[in-house]
Amino acid sequence: MRHKRTGFYLPWSLAVLALTAFIAALAVAGCGGGEKSPFGKALSYVPEKAPFVIAFDTDIDGSQFKDLELLVDKVPAGRKAFEDLLQEALDSMKADDVDFDKDIKPLLGNRAVLAAPTVQDLEGDNQRFIMSVVTKDEQALTDLLESDKIDLNKPSEYKGVDIYKEKDGDNTLAVNGPDIVLADDEATVKRAIDTKKSDASFSEDSFDSAQPGSNPDYLIAIYVDAKAFIEDSSDARNVAEKVPWVGALTTAGVTVGVDGNDVDLQYKVDTSGTELKEEDLPLASGAENPELQEFREDSTGSSAIRDLARTIHFIESVAKEFDPNAEAEIDEFKQQMKAQIGMDLDKDIVDQLAGDLQVLTKTEGGGVILDPVDPERLQQTLQQLMPLIPSFLFGAGLGNAEVDESQVGESTIYSVSDGGKTVVEYGIVSGELLVAIPPTTIDDLRADNFKPVGKIGPGSVISEMDILASLPGTLRDIASQQSETGQYDDYIKAMTEIEKSFSSIKVSSSTETSTKSIEGEIKLTAK
Repeated sequence: MRHKRTGFYLPWSLAVLALTAFIAALAVAGCGGGEKSPFGKALSYVPEKAPFVIAFDTDIDGSQFKDLELLVDKVPAGRKAFEDLLQEALDSMKADDVDFDKDIKPLLGNRAVLAAPTVQDLEGDNQRFIMSVVTKDEQALTDLLESDKIDLNKPSEYKGVDIYKEKDGDNTLAVNGPDIVLADDEATVKRAIDTKKSDASFSEDSFDSAQPGSNPDYLIAIYVDAKAFIEDSSDARNVAEKVPWVGALTTAGVTVGVDGNDVDLQYKVDTSGTELKEEDLPLASGAENPELQEFREDSTGSSAIRDLARTIHFIESVAKEFDPNAEAEIDEFKQQMKAQIGMDLDKDIVDQLAGDLQVLTKTEGGGVILDPVDPERLQQTLQQLMPLIPSFLFGAGLGNAEVDESQVGESTIYSVSDGGKTVVEYGIVSGELLVAIPPTTIDDLRADNFKPVGKIGPGSVISEMDILASLPGTLRDIASQQSETGQYDDYIKAMTEIEKSFSSIKVSSSTETSTKSIEGEIKLTAK
């Protein structure tokens, strides 16, 4: 199908991403041995110590774009939204006469690159980026540049490379055979050309080694030099010196790909900079999953983490290093708890979270299930906390909070109410801490009301959620509250279109931690 738009014909595709390789920089620029691959050649315009690099696919006939097109095309408004976005990009260049099939498509097919040369280029209002790509058809590029379809001045030359400037601005395009380099000023383009001619270019190996590795056929991939950002900040350097895990950070990588009905995001944070110990990690290590269940009826999702205590202690250690006052404030609070009710905050509460913790949600209500390290000790702690709960909740805006306790079998159940309305119920039942959010009750958190969630992925943090089962209602609530302004009307319309197109949109995630890295996956599945 071909769709006519102001002077050129556009076949339906998600070409807006691919076109970025050639025209988006002018539209938004203000905001080893052997022959290199086209991707490697595009990277050769990027300095070897660039802290931020994005690679994206421009092969609109490849599997990534075909699967993405099929997925988005299921939403009636999806086709028009992407075509409008493409039209805006072309309009911004006054490129009304550009024909996609004839002028743009022959250039596409290789991976394109968008990079910030230095950390400073990402700061403040004067951000600078380089975009580069090796086009597939050099003659087609020459023909397009020699036409009057793009609003550029006649080229000048720099070290054998043709440089074109936008007639109405500073945006600059360099053409070196089939290579295109774009930036929002001429100086940045010239520095990219200098980098290309030097031996100090960013390598394909450096980019690939930072990526998760299990998703080579990606639509978009991101490289971050975490160490460079740490070295650029005195606060971050201070934390890195005192928190081993932060000091071990080197690079991070993210890939996004499409496979059928799945959109798959994978990530990797490399911590091989120094030798770490198990106790240095922010998350429990290993591939073992915590228990993960969901309600048999009306479930909207569930999440689980193994050893949340480790993460809390890690966050506390980082906070103390970032904020000079944090250590004194945290220690003072712990001492107050000890003095008032004789409770050791770390041993009596935080360390109890070393077991599996699950958060389960329903269309209305939900609950939390914790497998505590010492149920009897936690029961004593709950009793100690009971007289303090109203004061805590008063600070949270519940001025009439009350706590009642009742005996259900061998279990003591605590019920917190505000103005006669139950806010939450909790208690130790059969060795587990159960927390019920109304209208869910403690009785609803019985084991026979749950079913196990299928295998998601390795690691100590896992989750699964059905967006369509919960988010539309939330958006409509927000919209009803803002009905006079109409601020969220467009979002509600978009969600309505998606609801008509899919029976469910599930998001699952998993995170696995070791002393060398944190790797994980977030997968969106539309049905």
